[in-house]
Amino acid sequence: MSIPFLERLLKECKVTPAVNQVECHPLLPQHELLKFCNEKGILLQAYSPLGSTDSPLISDPEIKKIADAHGATVGQVLISWQGFIHRYVYSSC
Repeated sequence: MSIPFLERLLKECKVTPAVNQVECHPLLPQHELLKFCNEKGILLQAYSPLGSTDSPLISDPEIKKIADAHGATVGQVLISWQGFIHRYVYSSC
């Protein structure tokens, strides 16, 4: 759900959603949405962190560089992205 949709929902609902599942990865980090969800107590969950078939994420040279620097695979870096971005936002609030 986008910020405008969540704002409309929050005006009407009695129970705040626990999770907002959206596309979120290094090429689409969703910083504003993550901050909004954090402020409202909603966990942002990334779906499809590896991308779809033939995703540019798997062959992205910067992600490959990060993976090599940490002795990890590109897949491991992409899957760990959600944990990284949550730590970044929560630590900067």
